[in-house]
Amino acid sequence: MNLDLPFYQIFNIKQSKKDDDVIYSIIRLLSFDNYYTIGQANALCQVILFRWLESSNSTLNFSEIQYKTIKEAVYYINQNLDQRIKVSDLASKFNFSEKHFRNLFIKATGMSPKQYILNSKLDRATYLLMHSAKSIAEIAEELCFSGSDHLITSFKKKFKLTPLEYKNTHKSTS
Repeated sequence: MNLDLPFYQIFNIKQSKKDDDVIYSIIRLLSFDNYYTIGQANALCQVILFRWLESSNSTLNFSEIQYKTIKEAVYYINQNLDQRIKVSDLASKFNFSEKHFRNLFIKATGMSPKQYILNSKLDRATYLLMHSAKSIAEIAEELCFSGSDHLITSFKKKFKLTPLEYKNTHKSTS
């Protein structure tokens, strides 16, 4: 199966059969409507990201410690989306200055840690919108947004729809 995903073009990496199989598994898992399979899909997404980090490590000239730090930081962020995560705390956790940590993270992922955290929280919000009866205010609180207005504004900026519009649009297509 060839998945002509822009992922391969964006990151300028060679598409492999192994990655295609993982991506196919992610798509299959996302078709189920339960929290467990979504968690499995999230874990497989991390596998793809880690493979990309490994394959790009030589061209990015990361030391082993720097590579391990970014990998662990991504994992930590995805496991703690229900917490208020500050870049300064992440940098301290991994024994880097905030500036150096931010630069490494951008070099590895193409986005700042703050943007990665926000995107991850917004992606989790889409899941909660579609698979729970929680209100937007409850989702905002669970994901540590400063309020529902902040969630709505950030959501609209990323998805070009409000959370309610997103939910209504995607409920009718599922």
